[in-house]
Parts: sequence; structure tokens; C-alpha cells
Amino acid sequence: MVKTMTAGQKKLDTMNVHLLSGEISEYAGNKGAFKSASIAFLKQLSKDIDQRLEKVCNARLIETRTTFNPGGPAIAGNPSLYFMTDMGTGIAVYISEGFHGNPKNIMYRTIRHMSDYCGGNNCWLSAQESYEHIVEKIAKAAYRDAQ
Repeated sequence: MVKTMTAGQKKLDTMNVHLLSGEISEYAGNKGAFKSASIAFLKQLSKDIDQRLEKVCNARLIETRTTFNPGGPAIAGNPSLYFMTDMGTGIAVYISEGFHGNPKNIMYRTIRHMSDYCGGNNCWLSAQESYEHIVEKIAKAAYRDAQ
């Protein structure tokens, strides 16, 4: 688990380089790099959440989907991760550039199925937080919703 947490932290750090650089857009020439970094981060995140759930409550992820909606040329795009567990719970995770100086740019919420686009309450994390903390918070939300 420690090895994957280190890999996850590296992917988070790479994504943060783009998030902290200011504007992410086709105009700035870094949208493709942000897409690659954010999708790599989300895929690693799903692996580590799967391991955390198995360790804490003997649950596993049974379905995952990572996507990137590029939007228009002036915006960063919208990377997302959806997953469902064998407990019947799921989580949607979205990454954004942040807005108006708000440092919270990872939003997650519970979902009931893979096409649930309104789900539970929005919860926010900062990409500046430790990777282990991000994994823990999102895994707890999936576990808590199952109870």
C-alpha cells in the first residue's frame, strides 16, 4: 500500500504543477498535459481506494470509469472518475481548476449508479492535501454510504 501511495502522490504532484500554473487551456498550450496528468491521477486513485476499501471493510470496486470532457479551447476541461463498489455504493470524483481563488478543486459525492449525475452532497478537497488524506476521505464516503 505504501508503494502505491507514493506513486499516487507523484501523480498528484504532477497534476498540481498544471493546476498551480494558472490558466489551463489550449491557448496556454497545456490542456493535453493536464488531461494526461489528471487521468493518470484518477486511475491511480481508483486503485488505491480499491485497496483501502478491501483493507477496511472487505469491499472491492466492481466498476470504474475515467473520462475527460475537453470543453472549449479556453478552459481546462473536466476530468472525472466514477466507481461502484460491491456494497452497492459509488462515488463520482471531479477535478477542476478552482475558481475565484478557491483552493478546493477536487469534488466528490456519492452516487447510486454509474449514470447518476446528481447524486449526494458535493464534498470538496484541495489537490494540495496529501494523497493519503484524499484516498481516505473518498474511501470513507463510499464505506459510510453503505451503512
